[in-house]
Amino acid sequence: MKMFGNAEAYERFMGRWSRLLAPLLVNFSEVQDMGQVLDVGSGTGALALSIAKSKIHCQVSGIDPSKEYVEFANSRNPFPDRVSFQLGDATQLRFSDATFQASLSLLAFNFIPDSRKALREVSRVTKPGGCCLTHLPCNDIPSGILSSNVPFYVQHTLFPPFATIQRISFSRNRAFVRCD
Repeated sequence: MKMFGNAEAYERFMGRWSRLLAPLLVNFSEVQDMGQVLDVGSGTGALALSIAKSKIHCQVSGIDPSKEYVEFANSRNPFPDRVSFQLGDATQLRFSDATFQASLSLLAFNFIPDSRKALREVSRVTKPGGCCLTHLPCNDIPSGILSSNVPFYVQHTLFPPFATIQRISFSRNRAFVRCD
């Protein structure tokens, strides 16, 4: 069985965590209730749907490399006029520069083989001064990721997801992360 090929199984195993974490990540991001938001590695849709539920004026685009996950997310999307899910590669985003006011990711970046390239792409499609935020469930946080005028933040927890949120900034094009 290929990794991430069964959306129903993922939903039973990880969906419960995603549904708990997504509203917290949205709240922490302080995304404005307008404009476009990108969900990188949208999986079965928990984060994108949480954004749409709490930010009723936002348009949300979710991308994921798994056809099965995209189909699952689209099949349960109660906001088809404001949320779309499509196949996409985080290392080769098909969006113009500075398209999104915010780019968020939940439980995905540690599964992207070239996370540095993906983070550069996410920064490219996020408007200057916008927000890039990811939640990583492990200690695999890349450093020296970006050269950008878009701040990048990392929320780090260990399961169960009750850890302290850490804000991260860049200095001399390096991401610095301190995890408790």
